[in-house]
Amino acid sequence: MNGDEGQDSDLLLQRAAQGYRTTMVTQVVRVVCKIVSVVVMARLVAPKGFGDFAMAATVFGILALFRVAGLGTAAIQA
Repeated sequence: MNGDEGQDSDLLLQRAAQGYRTTMVTQVVRVVCKIVSVVVMARLVAPKGFGDFAMAATVFGILALFRVAGLGTAAIQA
């Protein structure tokens, strides 16, 4: 193993760590934005309207899980 392979390995490790940090920060920002939006909606909308919003958000959340799992692609191919 020569010195170039060690440097390539270090560079790859640094890039992987940077990608991991970026992904984690992005996920934290997404969760914070979702929590803030729920709090704001709870304060601005009447209880019935907020219940409707909560039900719709739940349905869209479940649909997003199917999309992430790749079931959309499987359904198109079927």
